Amino acid sequence: MSHYFLRFSPILLLTLLLTACGQSAGGLYDDYLSRLSNVLNEPVVKRETPAPQSAPRSRDLQLDIPDVRVTPLSYWNLRHCELFRLISERNSILGRVAPPNTVWRYEARVLAAIEDCKAHPDTGDSQQEQLEAWAEEKRAAWPGATWNGTVASPEVRQIWSASQSAWKPGHVPSQAEQYADLQTLTDWARQWPDADMPDDRTFSDVYQRLGRHSTGGQWRRSVQISLGGLTAANTMLQQAIAAQRLCPAGVATRSAEHAQNVLTLFFIGEVQPYLVQLNREGERLLEAFSDLTEATGEEVADWQAFMAGLEAELDSLQQITRDHADYWQTLLAQCDLQIGLQSSAWR
Repeated sequence: MSHYFLRFSPILLLTLLLTACGQSAGGLYDDYLSRLSNVLNEPVVKRETPAPQSAPRSRDLQLDIPDVRVTPLSYWNLRHCELFRLISERNSILGRVAPPNTVWRYEARVLAAIEDCKAHPDTGDSQQEQLEAWAEEKRAAWPGATWNGTVASPEVRQIWSASQSAWKPGHVPSQAEQYADLQTLTDWARQWPDADMPDDRTFSDVYQRLGRHSTGGQWRRSVQISLGGLTAANTMLQQAIAAQRLCPAGVATRSAEHAQNVLTLFFIGEVQPYLVQLNREGERLLEAFSDLTEATGEEVADWQAFMAGLEAELDSLQQITRDHADYWQTLLAQCDLQIGLQSSAWR
């Protein structure tokens, strides 16, 4: 998808970013709208921002995983296998209240233990049939356990918790560690239960890091504030275009030069770099979650609807930014001013 952006001096852009780095997202757009009002002689249109929104609750996303019924005799006859210890672990007090990620890892260990038990020389023919039946049940439930332990886990869902605060322009934090951890979960979802299990520390560290921040919630808040700010700005530009007050004679005026300065210094210099960052991070976040969701093998309607809403908001941000550039071109064309535009892929 191509997007319109205006040519701008990298040195001046860096200078403007440094001077605006302490400003909030809301403050950035309030300042821009105020300057637009001054140069266009249009009243400020109030920007609207919806209340912060969260992903569906983790418990609402959890799928029911049926327990395999094991009779006392069958259980006792497995005492020569590691599976015996795992069944005991699951039926302990802690095992019954284990979090979804622990249950997921447990299910992978059980599947491996069943295969080991089938290969054990002390396992009889009747036990072989029972073990194979259990394996079929566990394999059928595996996608659901994977879903519960990854996308629907409280730690991963925390990423999309509602946030009152947006990223500050010029202060969008690096998400490299989070993307690496999401990729690790995706790899585990694709490779388990056949691949080797990570050690306890590695496993727990990944989830602790993922549950630390509401990165997705902050990104979404930033996008929503930007949508509100650009929608208000576009309304003001449309009103100015219709009124034709900026250059009634069709030639450049001092007011037109002031408007051009606002475009160059404040939209291109401050707003546009922020929009590029939001678009870049949004595409990476949505791609990471799309890959993870696909790797689970499950399709959950509430989650799909939530992700579709996020994709729609990102599409809206891209479209409204293109519209904004087009309105500026139309407005300045009334003054016989040409602004060099180039196509960009938001990279």
